[in-house]
Amino acid sequence: MAEGPALPPITIPIPQNFDQLVFSIIMVNRARESSIIVEQTVAAGVTGSATVTIPDNEVDIARIFTEAGDGSISYSIDVQSAGQTAVGDHRITGGTREFARYWEKTTQVVINFTNNDLVNSALIQITWTAVRLEISKWLAYRNGLISLIELLGIEP
Repeated sequence: MAEGPALPPITIPIPQNFDQLVFSIIMVNRARESSIIVEQTVAAGVTGSATVTIPDNEVDIARIFTEAGDGSISYSIDVQSAGQTAVGDHRITGGTREFARYWEKTTQVVINFTNNDLVNSALIQITWTAVRLEISKWLAYRNGLISLIELLGIEP
């Protein structure tokens, strides 16, 4: 039986940035990706919050989100379990925004909002692509990167 021409080897590049890492995760396992949409109509002059719960054994990693709604709404985003602010307080202008460089979310994400219009109700909508990974595997990956950085003599 005659053999055909040899196929070139498959080369799989190592992700060079956060976006490539997320893309690779989604390509390999589409089930790890889901859209998170927080939408709330806020009564005139009201302050409130919306909470997104992350499963206990998972971490949600992301870099960007989109905001939409009325400019009278101001909001901030907190990663409650990590005790850090991912997005400081500001008014909605619409479009794409970046989390604090990238966002590693565990347990809960809290979006605090205020409708600064004292007469009319207003809409807030925050959407991001959640890439959910098992915490133990994500920590092993991150710890491996930290070890490499220390080996190279770069201060973490």
